[in-house]
Amino acid sequence: MAKVRSRGLKKLQGQRSGKLPQERPLAVAVLNGGMVANIDPADIENNKVSLLRNARVRRDKTTRRSGSSSFLPTKPNSNAVIRMFDYELGDLSFYRIRLTASDIYFTDGGSWTQLVGTFTAKPTDLAVVLGTLVVANGVDRLRKLDLNAETISDLGTIAPRAKYVTGFSERVVGANVGDSDAASET
Repeated sequence: MAKVRSRGLKKLQGQRSGKLPQERPLAVAVLNGGMVANIDPADIENNKVSLLRNARVRRDKTTRRSGSSSFLPTKPNSNAVIRMFDYELGDLSFYRIRLTASDIYFTDGGSWTQLVGTFTAKPTDLAVVLGTLVVANGVDRLRKLDLNAETISDLGTIAPRAKYVTGFSERVVGANVGDSDAASET
C-alpha cells in the first residue's frame, strides 16, 4: 500500500496552537502493477506507475530502493553533457550516446569511443529514423551518426538545416528550419 503524504500549511508568526504538524495522506492506492514506462501515462491502469524513483514494488509492497549506482565506464572528459541517449540496435546491441557542446561519444558498456566529425554549433536534438541516428543543431545540415564506422557525416546534400528532428513514416522531419541565427540555440 503506497501513501502520498503532505505536510500542513506553514504556520504564520503569532499565537501557536501547540499542536504538532500532522501528515495527511493525499492518496492511498495498491501499486501491484509495477512501473510501465513504454506507453502513455494516461493509458496505464490505476495500479501501475509511469515513473518510480528510488523505490520498488515487490509482493504488493512499495519500498525504498537502498544504495546508489553509477554508470560505468567513467566519463571521457569533464565537458557539460547536453544529452544522454540510449540506442538499441536489434535485440543484442545496446549503446549509450553522450552529446556535449564540442564532441559526441558512445559506449556499449566497455569504454567511451569518440565519433570523428565536427559540428559548428552544439547539438540540440537527436532522433532514430529507420535505424539511423540523426542529429540536428540548427546551423549545419542534418547529420547522421554511424556507430560502426565511428563517424559523423552529412545525412545528404538536400538535408535541411534544422534545430529539431524526428521521424515520420520513412522520412526525417526537421523543425525550426533555416540557416539564420534564429535557428541556432543561444
